[in-house]
Amino acid sequence: MLLEIKNVKYEIKNRILIDAEHLRIQRNDRIGLIGRNGSGKTALLEILAGVREPTNGTIISRSTIELLPQLKKFSTNKSGGEITQEYINQSLAKNTEVLLADEPTTNLDTDHIEKLKSQLTKWNGAIILVSHDRGFLDAICNQIWEINDSNITVYKGNYSDFMEQKQLKIKKQENAYQQYLKKKRQLENALEIREQKAQRATKVPKKTSSSEAKITGAKPYFAKKQKKLQQSKKSIETRLEKLSKVEKVKELPPIKMNLPHEETFKDRIVIRIEDVEGMVGDRLLWNRATFHIKGGGKIAIIGKNGVLSKLSLEPSDELEQEFQKLISQKRKVQNNRD
Repeated sequence: MLLEIKNVKYEIKNRILIDAEHLRIQRNDRIGLIGRNGSGKTALLEILAGVREPTNGTIISRSTIELLPQLKKFSTNKSGGEITQEYINQSLAKNTEVLLADEPTTNLDTDHIEKLKSQLTKWNGAIILVSHDRGFLDAICNQIWEINDSNITVYKGNYSDFMEQKQLKIKKQENAYQQYLKKKRQLENALEIREQKAQRATKVPKKTSSSEAKITGAKPYFAKKQKKLQQSKKSIETRLEKLSKVEKVKELPPIKMNLPHEETFKDRIVIRIEDVEGMVGDRLLWNRATFHIKGGGKIAIIGKNGVLSKLSLEPSDELEQEFQKLISQKRKVQNNRD
């Protein structure tokens, strides 16, 4: 046992961000910490590292701890990937028993991400990492901790295992919620029927003559009938109160990005670069290049960390092959139509 969390709460402006009852971290744990933006992932890492104090509760540490932070010092002559790699090298060199890594793949190129995977796989201590890279979480983790509405739920396995368990959990909750609604409606309908019958029991039936209504036995009969209906109504109300409420599954709203007047610049050139080279001090980042970007374009800028010296606007061999393949298929379809 390297770290233990007991009844830890952390509040910000009267909002409970973290409410962890009991969690344990052991030597071989590879924990992926996930949750929506602002759910408290960074705060939890900093609490475990002793950088920030919890509002309540206890952190029991029996180990040396290193925090690889998400926010790093900015440099004017180094790329984000180079800075991230420096932080990683410094953290791993300390060889602590617990490594807390907050978005360690930020700005890293593919080669450095693969290198980091290898380094963390060989790590002798425990790891808790925050990452939005699902492939990275799959490669490293044997546990997933999900922060949701301040609570932390532990799932065994990597991210793909977590998704399977999460979907099964959601499906069970949806089924339980539908059963709850069905039972609730049945009881509410039964209650409404009892109320209607109880109201009718207080009235003299339309076919009853005035002389019959005055019979001494009529009033006790209706009073007894009304009492039974009231007792039945009370029993249904009690069952409604005791019915275990099941919450509806919360659905996250889709992310929408609406740009004002976007139709006016779609397919039009919005950025034009002519004969521009990239320099930082005496360092050449890319040679002179000319290109333009149109509204609605989807463009990825790729390259190795800090060593880009030539800006290529040509598609890769793989993309070129795919492109030619699509053209060939299109021609075959056209020929068949002709």
